[in-house]
Amino acid sequence: MLVEGTCYGQSIDNLDDKNGYKDLRFGMPKYLLNDKISNCTENGNCLLFGTEYRKIRNVYIDEVYLKFTDDKLTAIFLTVTGEENVNRLLNIYNKTYGTTTNSNLDKLIMYWEGSAVILSYDIDVDQNGNVKALASIASKNLLKKNSEIEIQKNKDDL
Repeated sequence: MLVEGTCYGQSIDNLDDKNGYKDLRFGMPKYLLNDKISNCTENGNCLLFGTEYRKIRNVYIDEVYLKFTDDKLTAIFLTVTGEENVNRLLNIYNKTYGTTTNSNLDKLIMYWEGSAVILSYDIDVDQNGNVKALASIASKNLLKKNSEIEIQKNKDDL
């Protein structure tokens, strides 16, 4: 089920250079996306609308969620279903960023970690054999800040 490829130009630096997904960049203010997001939770998670975010070459993206911390884009989550779509996206990631910097193939979780951005790709097969994946792309610095905020909230509540 896993596909890997070797290609010139693949580099983990491409992950840091992109610093997001399509035209979304980590750290961008939430208000710039107000007309494209809905169903925002108290924790800063929002559903993103727009057909331009629902396809990567020949891969169909089911849903795109955004995570905001202090009203700044911190993480992007893409959900993909179907074995063909899941494998195609994995192949794109391998060709763009190289082989994973860390992986747990027993659980079908792959990671690419740049100096500023981390990408994880978590593949799951349910009891009926349906294949789905979650791609999580995040700013490492903003994730750290989000974690510090959550810890402080917990301390305040205790």
